[in-house]
Amino acid sequence: MLIIPTRPEPEYEFRIALDGTPYRIVKRWNTRSEHWTLDILTDARERIISGLKLVSDYTLLSHLVDPRLPPGEFIALDPRGNRVIRPGRDSFTDGSVILAYLTAAEL
Repeated sequence: MLIIPTRPEPEYEFRIALDGTPYRIVKRWNTRSEHWTLDILTDARERIISGLKLVSDYTLLSHLVDPRLPPGEFIALDPRGNRVIRPGRDSFTDGSVILAYLTAAEL
């Protein structure tokens, strides 16, 4: 399991290798509806999927079909067991929720 890095900014992009393939991830806070979203892009910034809503204990990619997607799975986890369903603005930076990537081998 790979823990995805988080920062306090309401929107940021970072590059990460998932199962050996480089991707760009954009994590964005939606102020209007108060939730986090995730965009997945190729390393060349070609959009694969955007606006995936981050909800705790819910897999993000299992229902999607696109050969460019990473073969593993993203999931937001509540490591403290507080049953955080909808991560808030500070949930990823205060440690109440972590974003993880499960590799294809782990699935």
